[in-house]
Amino acid sequence: MLSAINPRASRLHESVLAYRDTLMACVSDSNVRGLIYSYLTLDQDKRLTSWEKATFTSMPAIGGMVYLNSLKESILISEIETCRDIAAAVRKREKENDSTSTDTRYVLINNDQKIVDKDGTIEVPVVNASPYIESVLYSEFENPIDILAIGITPDEISYTVEGGTGSLENGRFYIYPSGQSTEVQLHMSCIRKGEILDLGTQTFKIKPLPIPSPHIVLNDEDIYYGNAPIKKSRLLSITSLGASISDPVNIAYTILGFETVLIKTGSKEVLSASSDGPDLTDEQTAILKSAQNGDKLYFTGITVKSPKGSTVYDLPPISAPVYE
Repeated sequence: MLSAINPRASRLHESVLAYRDTLMACVSDSNVRGLIYSYLTLDQDKRLTSWEKATFTSMPAIGGMVYLNSLKESILISEIETCRDIAAAVRKREKENDSTSTDTRYVLINNDQKIVDKDGTIEVPVVNASPYIESVLYSEFENPIDILAIGITPDEISYTVEGGTGSLENGRFYIYPSGQSTEVQLHMSCIRKGEILDLGTQTFKIKPLPIPSPHIVLNDEDIYYGNAPIKKSRLLSITSLGASISDPVNIAYTILGFETVLIKTGSKEVLSASSDGPDLTDEQTAILKSAQNGDKLYFTGITVKSPKGSTVYDLPPISAPVYE
């Protein structure tokens, strides 16, 4: 939300306020307008700071997810209140015009069609799907999808995915995009009164995950990312290499191989050895034992494979200056 490169909190703030104003413009009852305003006004008490920073600066990831789910509920409640007000306005106009119409429903169009009864209730089932992490799906990753279902349970819904594969596990739906897809379409339907009822189609864009970062694993399970000088005693505790990303999701990647290169300070002698997996070979361990103060040590030629899919990444080397 507060990324320096692509912050999303400000866009969320602007979108919610714009949507609040759109709903309020459809409402004639001042009490309902006040209720919607209270649900969708994003205030903060701190001075000299923005709502975005005041809300998300000290919030852990799980707290952010809980907050966004609460915001979704506020939006849904505001939509229901808007529908009720519009229905009440229609009833009032029909009474004033002494309408003879026997139709008890009308269609509210707001991105898609929803049937609203004259008492303000929405015809169910109503289903909405949204990625659990962000507004997009990530390639080579099983993306969890939040299914907001009213009048139906997620396991009663039939899902069809174009541009990927989908699966329902323990009440949560997952989408794994196909390798060449740029977007995924999720079609949802159910059986009602012996007939197939279309519950809607939603389209999600696909973007690649970030390139993973390599690191060194020590025998005490400590992690060393390189560049900072490392004592020889710590150097000898290196067991393997790893690679991972932590944002937008935590994923560990499989090391396919790497090379250890030691450049001796005095003689400029170069010692090197390769590994076909994440663990150091005996030859590589011997090279580490021969390292002395001032020697330059590199872990280079690091290749990794994503946990799912077949993409292989060539990662930047890790520099480990040696001191005693």
